[in-house]
Amino acid sequence: MSLLISGDLRLAKNSVAPQLIDAYPGATSAYSLRNLSWTYGGPVVRVRRSSDNTEQDFTATQVTDGTLTTFCGAGNGFVRTWYDQSGNGNNAQQATTSLQPSIVSSGSLVTEGGKPAINFNNSLLERTANSFLFSVFACTVVKSSIGSISGYLGGGANQLAFGQQQSGTFAPVNSFWAWSPSQQSTYGLLNSWNANRNLHTYWIPDATESNWRWYLNGQISGAPGLTTGGPVGSSLNLIGSNGSDPPWIGPIQEIVLYPVDQTSNRVAIESNINAHYAIY
Repeated sequence: MSLLISGDLRLAKNSVAPQLIDAYPGATSAYSLRNLSWTYGGPVVRVRRSSDNTEQDFTATQVTDGTLTTFCGAGNGFVRTWYDQSGNGNNAQQATTSLQPSIVSSGSLVTEGGKPAINFNNSLLERTANSFLFSVFACTVVKSSIGSISGYLGGGANQLAFGQQQSGTFAPVNSFWAWSPSQQSTYGLLNSWNANRNLHTYWIPDATESNWRWYLNGQISGAPGLTTGGPVGSSLNLIGSNGSDPPWIGPIQEIVLYPVDQTSNRVAIESNINAHYAIY
């Protein structure tokens, strides 16, 4: 009987469209609260409930079907681990309870645009470092809840980072950016800032910013800035911070990282993401 059930599950999976990183393999890390791969099949998140600090893993289905909120009760739920669905084991974790982002607030699932989200508020998840330098192809679904400079993905001083700029003197105000913290004369891929949830797609082939490309909600946007230096690496091992600027305040829903060029698949990858989140 168990063999039959297993066969039925395989048949069911094969009868529907492939998930994102099954259709476009090669990701080094993939984080979401939806299923990104049939082959992964594990939990998407580990949550600590506030009532007694008990922790438990949850699948994408359990996040949305009430299992997670039942576990948390009327209290809060905090993310202990955001699991990497790429199969590479690059999980994003936080053992310090005061730094854990929230996924359940007063008994209600945190959502953005009707989809589950992880809310960062002076929070930080630390990834297993990739150790690759360049290149990086990244797709991220994020929203900022404040108007100030902050970073949501990075690796510390002189490492590649992604974030926003709404004040200060070293980059145009009201801009998104990919740049190298602590090298304030170096920045790129700017302008078109807004307070909405956005899909950002970055292609960073090397440390030369004139080669960088950034797409906002499927459209190429901005242009490289100054080129008087560049990041020395791109470990991108921090989520909710770039390790240098103030932390990100707002929801993050998906981060998919490839160590190779996916620009030929960009439109299809973005369409997959947008079909789920209905961003634009």
